[in-house]
Amino acid sequence: LLSCTFFCTTNLQGTDLGLFFLHPPRPCNECHASDGAVRDNISGCYKCHGGNKFTRKYVHAAIDNGCDTCHDVHNRNILELSGPTVSELCASCHEEAATHAHPTGSEYNDPRTGQPLTCVSCHEPHSSDYVFMLTHDVRKDFCVQCHSSGAAGSPPGG
Repeated sequence: LLSCTFFCTTNLQGTDLGLFFLHPPRPCNECHASDGAVRDNISGCYKCHGGNKFTRKYVHAAIDNGCDTCHDVHNRNILELSGPTVSELCASCHEEAATHAHPTGSEYNDPRTGQPLTCVSCHEPHSSDYVFMLTHDVRKDFCVQCHSSGAAGSPPGG
């Protein structure tokens, strides 16, 4: 165990495995079986990170395949995603995102944050109380988060 942890956290740093850690290194056997196979990473991740992000009415189906479906679990920043951008990662499973009616990308800024508009500007990544994993109720106050005519921070054309 000690030699495995030492090997993983010392000898593999800077390799393609990217074994840098934001928090203190964990023993390999917390996530991997003796043959190297990954144990159930959902309950393993929940041991430290909790499962409270998945308690709302609609849960992202990707969790059925584990946290590493979206997150690079060996990266120093555990919140790092596996894709080049959030929207590209989402589109890798959600092909309809490529033809989605609302534009995203670096040329479109979220008027609330000033940051590039991405899928998670409007959709919750883990779970939501609203259909389509939206951040707000589409029948009440979803669109007016950005598009309230005349309100401060509205995009041109309201």
